[in-house]
This record gives sequence, structure tokens and C-alpha cells, in this order.
Amino acid sequence: MLFLGYESAVQYWRVVRAGLVPFPPEAQITVVSNEDHLVKEVRCSAPALPIDGQFQPDVLVSQTKLIHRSDEIRHHLCARGLPSGSFCRHTSDVVVASPELCLLQAAHSLGYDGTIALYELCSEFFGCYTLCEGSPRGFIECPPLTTRQRVIDFLDKLPNGTNGRKLLRFATGRVGENSRSPRETECFLAMTLPARHGGFNLSRPVMNSPILLKEAASTLSCDDYYLVDLFWEDRGVIFEYDGELDHSARDRVARDKERRSVLASMGYTVVVGTKDSVSDDAALRRKMAQVFKALGIRMPSFRSEELAAQESLRRTLFNPSHHLDSPFTTPIVPDFALVAEGYI
Repeated sequence: MLFLGYESAVQYWRVVRAGLVPFPPEAQITVVSNEDHLVKEVRCSAPALPIDGQFQPDVLVSQTKLIHRSDEIRHHLCARGLPSGSFCRHTSDVVVASPELCLLQAAHSLGYDGTIALYELCSEFFGCYTLCEGSPRGFIECPPLTTRQRVIDFLDKLPNGTNGRKLLRFATGRVGENSRSPRETECFLAMTLPARHGGFNLSRPVMNSPILLKEAASTLSCDDYYLVDLFWEDRGVIFEYDGELDHSARDRVARDKERRSVLASMGYTVVVGTKDSVSDDAALRRKMAQVFKALGIRMPSFRSEELAAQESLRRTLFNPSHHLDSPFTTPIVPDFALVAEGYI
């Protein structure tokens, strides 16, 4: 039995969410045992996995004596028993870490120095997208892989002292759910993280909340509801990010203007962000000042060290190439030759 974990498991779930391999049935496995099959087994049973050239498989073993010398495989020791639901079965010979276990392993591997990457990975797993370099937008829309509550329930089953447990619990409290794009995630984090971590310390908005159009508004639009990116319901404030690909088409621009006009007529305040809004530190602070004003909150005077942290966070979050900095945020590269040959 081959158990995939760590970066390999994250990439596996991205392939599954992108629809390149079938979603596996859940399997309840509590003991990590010997790996009897190696890379060949994975390549035969899951040809869509981008193993060749992009990353080495990460496998779990229960004892150090089961670690084999190989340039093609990274071994991780998992001597402690894991709760039921920690693994999902792909085939009879290949088992993969569950989404919850994936996040725990990522927290252990990244540590506190990699907290931003962990935030983004949690947001992706909790969100309605998955990274995929084969897509023009760099991501594909899909249902959430797990939820904050499922991760918390999983952590509660683990014994105190489990590596990564404390950091993952901390991270789940910082991120949002139901994000529909990496840029929405980045805007959420920039707005809500504490100032000492480079954020603007705003209260957490709800992401992609449906705003039902009241009966009185039915004459204003033929839609029953609008999904809005970030929503502070108690203040009636909406923040929306307009990406270049998604919002530049003429018909989409017209729909966006009409939608925001309807929302304004219903009493909501809509603040719109674009690529230019996050292009440099001054532009981002101006956009944040608009959000503060819309919320009726005075924007604080940040200390010099907080301003430096904001600049560092912005350069990390809003630089597309930063997704290549960590295996946990590197998007998958589908093998389109396999697609053409009918494997996918």
C-alpha cells in the first residue's frame, strides 16, 4: 500500500478538484503501514498526477526501517496513530492524505515562517477554487474541499503535541471560507490580518455571501440574488475585486455596472478593487482608506514597523510569482498529452 502525503497529497487534491481524476470515495484508515509499491504504482494507477518532472512523491511510513534509499521518493515518518478519516483511497494500492490531514502536514512543514502560505492553502481548500497553471486564470472554480469546522473537528481528535496542530488551529481562525479566487483570498488577508502581520486589522467580512433581492427590488433586476466578494453585512458595505480576465469583456462590464447600480439603489456601498489598486503600497493604502471610510471607521495611523509589515505582505500576496515559492502554493501543471490520449 502506498500512502501519499505532504506536497504530493496537496497536488493530488488539486488534480481531483480540477476534474482530471475522479473524486475518490472516503476511506477510514487509522494505521499507516509499509509501502509495498513505489513510483511505478502511482504512475500506473493515477497517470494524471503531475509527478514526472514537477515533484517527487511524498510517502508516509510507520517505521524508519521502512525508509528506502531512492532519489525519486521523499519519505516522511508517521509513527503515531491517526484518527479515522485521515486518509482517502484512490485505488486499492494508493491511499492519499485527507484534506484535513494535508493541512496538518502543511502546517508542520511550513512552520510559523510559512504562515502566509498556510493561510492561502487553507483558503484554497475552504474556497471555491483550486490552483491550476493549465487554466488561463491560473485557477479553476470548484466546490470547497473541506470546511473550517471539519478541520477543527479533526484537530480535536489529535493528541496534544501533534506537530502542526497548534499552528493549523491558529490559521483556521484567520482565513475566510467560500473565496472564489486567489485574488479574493489575498484581498481578504490584506484587509483582516493584524497590523503587526502586515494587515489592516479590519473585521472579517463574509465571502461570496448571497444578497437576496427584496420583493421591492424585483423590478430593479431579473436576478433573485447577487453574490458579492466581501460583505460587511452590519455596515452594508461590499468590496469587489475586478480581475482583468473575468471583468474586462464588454458584456461583463455592462453587467457589473448594472449590478452595482442595483446594489447602490438598495442602500449598499460598493468599493471596487482592481489590479492597479494593489500595484504598489500607496495605491493599496488609498483603496483601504476607501474601505475604512465606507465602513465609517477612522483609518488608524500605523507605526513605521507596521507600515513595513504591510509593504512586505503586499509584495508577497499580490506578486503572482510568489505562488512558486512554496510547493504548497505552486499550482499544478496538467500533462495535456495525457488528456489527448484519453487518460484524463
